Amino acid sequence: MIGEDSSASYLEVIERLSKFLSWSVSNGIQVLDAVRVDARWDGVNKKYTLCIVSTRHLHCFEKLLSIPKTVCLGAKTCSISKELVAVGLGGGLALNFAIAQELALGPDSCWFDYLCILPSKGEQSLPMFWSKQERKKLKGTSLYSHIIMDDQSFADDYEFGFKLLQKYINFKSDRVNFELYKKAVSIAASRAFYIDEYFGECLIPWADLFNHSTHNMHVKVYCSKSSSRNTFDMDENEVLIRSVQSVRKYQELFNTFGLQSNSSLLHKYGFCELSNKNGFVSIYSPFGKLRRDKTSRAWSEVYEIYSDGTLHTATRKNLFLNV
Repeated sequence: MIGEDSSASYLEVIERLSKFLSWSVSNGIQVLDAVRVDARWDGVNKKYTLCIVSTRHLHCFEKLLSIPKTVCLGAKTCSISKELVAVGLGGGLALNFAIAQELALGPDSCWFDYLCILPSKGEQSLPMFWSKQERKKLKGTSLYSHIIMDDQSFADDYEFGFKLLQKYINFKSDRVNFELYKKAVSIAASRAFYIDEYFGECLIPWADLFNHSTHNMHVKVYCSKSSSRNTFDMDENEVLIRSVQSVRKYQELFNTFGLQSNSSLLHKYGFCELSNKNGFVSIYSPFGKLRRDKTSRAWSEVYEIYSDGTLHTATRKNLFLNV
């Protein structure tokens, strides 16, 4: 979810938004008069959250925003891009360290005014930040085993990448500690978009301000003509955001993160949908034909039973309940 830290007052949030808007203009981001960012009070979590709202009636397929790819924060654009290449870090690990580096730079980062509108402590709603007592509520689900494995993976990845980068002067080794790295991981997990083969996964300013709705998508993010299979002309150096349906004035605009179960949504984004029809129950069965799971070196047969009654088979190691 998009949001500020719970200690930020409304005036502080508005001031950060004002600086972000100025930063957007100075960095070549085109924001049409059709949208604006709103700060709304979340009475449950006791903090202000951000969302994008239409400022007038929108027609289907209107251009709303244009973001230069060079303004997106990723391994190819960050201040240690050369160092990441030199040590051979790529993919999600490179993105995590790219974000951690820019967070460590503070006001010296080119993305400072953008990073200031993101949660100051990371996406705290993600289970990776939950206490042991809170995690106990997830026992019996696939998510519980995932977050236990995540804990060790985060530590291993941080140690591996830090050892490779710490010799470089540009890398803020005195500030990029494990706590900051986990914050970067949570931001990347919940906000990153895949742009193209060159840029890979990045944080796209503005694109990550659209909240999620599985069945009521108003906008779509177009990162390249080939990957999006669109029929309109677009500059391969920019990311476009367009409306995909007619929307009335002053309505919150939603993107979709795809058809995902609540387990997946909670794991990656820190929330669930009450009306989500993509949940399933995974049941381990010792009967029938056994399949060899080469990854876990275990024999198992799992049936995934979806809410519409359809049955799929999948190889797993344990009993999972996805709801």
